[in-house]
Amino acid sequence: MASLLALRRLNHPGVAGFLKDPDPKIASEAARAIYDDESIVAALPQLIVLLDKSSALPDAVARRALNACLRTGGKENAERLITYALRQDSPLPLRMEALELAMLWNDPPVLDRVDGRYRVIVGSADPKTLAMVALAKIDALMGLPEKELKAKVVQLLTIHRVPVESRVARAAVMEESASPEVRVEALRLLADQHPGSDDLVAALDASWGRKHRNFFGSRRWTMCSCVTGPRPRQKRRSYTKAGPHWRSRRLWPCWVVCRWRLGTRHSSSSGMPGSPANLARFPRQCCLS
Repeated sequence: MASLLALRRLNHPGVAGFLKDPDPKIASEAARAIYDDESIVAALPQLIVLLDKSSALPDAVARRALNACLRTGGKENAERLITYALRQDSPLPLRMEALELAMLWNDPPVLDRVDGRYRVIVGSADPKTLAMVALAKIDALMGLPEKELKAKVVQLLTIHRVPVESRVARAAVMEESASPEVRVEALRLLADQHPGSDDLVAALDASWGRKHRNFFGSRRWTMCSCVTGPRPRQKRRSYTKAGPHWRSRRLWPCWVVCRWRLGTRHSSSSGMPGSPANLARFPRQCCLS
């Protein structure tokens, strides 16, 4: 340990030799010496190579190796992030960290995710590098059984605009055993890449259409959880001391029209939240647009 600390004070690349020490405390201290503070840039590649080993790494070493991939860039390091996220023997928090770093690949933060130090990271020279790597392993990514990881995967595909077949995204939306976060992100991915597809219409109808199909009296409207304007007047039952009675009020809740279906029109040009007039007034009225 004394030799390690002496080399760290000198910023010597020889610190990388301690990364393979069987003692996890010494290996973790070597990773901190290479990555933290001013860093030993010449030893970063040797830290990253540890991700290629099948043996388990200490959490401090693995986390710094993953973040070093983002700092260094390159297609090989992008593949290392995706491969590590697919490893079943790795801790779940570190696999989520790998996917979050992949989401930041083209726009890395100025503050380091490990020690909070200000670092200027240029990012990938080719913005499609991560997209191509993810596309090659899209089947394995979409097949992850962990709900937390699958939600991150769908976000990753959306951010990098990885082309996904509409049937695959629709299957993720229709999967009732999936968490709400996964289904919402899959729906956004489906709407972003296939806005006019029948799979999007079917997914929306299956998710919300049966419950709200007759709300506007027409199936030409699809629903989502975004607010664009007030609902039409609807009678609502309330209770007073004199007993229950019906009253009419204007509601401003979360269920509103999200899409103006292709090839359809409505008799009113401005009376509905999703009408062309309101779409012009609210150009970003929906999270799916």
